[in-house]
Amino acid sequence: MLLLLFLLSLPFLNPWVRGDGVGYYAFVRAPLIEHNLDFTKDYQHANESFRGPRLDEYGRPKSAFRTPTGHLDNHFTVGPAILWTPFLLLAHAAVLLARALGSTVAADGFSTPYRVT
Repeated sequence: MLLLLFLLSLPFLNPWVRGDGVGYYAFVRAPLIEHNLDFTKDYQHANESFRGPRLDEYGRPKSAFRTPTGHLDNHFTVGPAILWTPFLLLAHAAVLLARALGSTVAADGFSTPYRVT
């Protein structure tokens, strides 16, 4: 019964990552998709209230939020990213397979297949 209720409620959920989730998700998305630890793109895709204090009007990290290497500082913990990694790996593999079969879905970690996993 609970499983049925859960499945029926899924269409009403908003899978958008916002707030602290952006910082947590960045720890798994950036290394997998971008192959680095530059979290700028993750913050650029965040909601305005989250990215506003950290990025300038051009989407670049403000100096107060830069690391010594010039990247955007991410003070969130890596724990949730470790738990989310298997699901993101499955989504990424599915997206890459779909793209190999002719799909145009973006393999960027932000498109719908990634958000709903």
